[in-house]
Amino acid sequence: MNNGIKDQTVTMAHGAGGRQTSELIDNIFAAHFANPDLTADDAAVLNPPVGKMAVSTDGFIVSPAFFPGGNIGKLSICGTVNDLACMGAKPLYLTCAFVIEEGFPMDKLEEIASAMEKTAKEAGVHIVSGDTKVAGKGQVDGVFITTTGMGQIEDGVKVGGELAKPGDAVIVTGDIGRHGCTILLEREDLGIEADIKSDCAPLWKTVEAVMNRTHDLHVIRVSVACWDWNHCILHVKELWLSLHRRKKHRRLWRHCISAHIQKMLPLLVKLQKNNREKL
Repeated sequence: MNNGIKDQTVTMAHGAGGRQTSELIDNIFAAHFANPDLTADDAAVLNPPVGKMAVSTDGFIVSPAFFPGGNIGKLSICGTVNDLACMGAKPLYLTCAFVIEEGFPMDKLEEIASAMEKTAKEAGVHIVSGDTKVAGKGQVDGVFITTTGMGQIEDGVKVGGELAKPGDAVIVTGDIGRHGCTILLEREDLGIEADIKSDCAPLWKTVEAVMNRTHDLHVIRVSVACWDWNHCILHVKELWLSLHRRKKHRRLWRHCISAHIQKMLPLLVKLQKNNREKL
């Protein structure tokens, strides 16, 4: 933590492009994002990947910005590198753009940048360029981040939603709706106590390990974006019912999926019930 920024807040001058903007970039972003590809010029000059390339952009406006298991900075890295991984692409480069609310605590901004640094290193991706804007008080909710990622598609890999077909085996590698439930419990006054934290993480190494064993993959998806209880319930119930009907894969889903769904379903149902009572 940079002790010089303690008790400081972001001001409109930090987004005006002058000396204070340079200080913000140097003390927060450049300090945490430093790598051989990071540029101080108008655009990064990079070595292109060999073969096909995947590009993805995602915007993050999560509220609250800090939650058990992470913060918006960690999420902004995980979300985009995982989108690349879902296309069979090894993440290489990221750009990031910040829109920061006037008055946002500087130490919280550094905490976000630090989480991005740590997560980018874990994912093996370089942050190469960025942009910073400051919006007036009340125009944004704390901080918004947009990241764009570029990755190299592994040879012989072709995946996509259009390749899904009846009879495919579905393998779930984590709890369904854990991240969404974490955000809801932090965001809403639901009167529910639960020892649960977000499982957001960069997943390229997991995807790579599978692809090193087989390229017979049709679709890869990251299921974290359940931002309301009805959405969570729908996803979980539909997956449960569709898999239960497939006798061919009953043994597979029983061992790979059943435990995850059973673990999260009671909390999701309770969230939905509480919401109806409030209405």
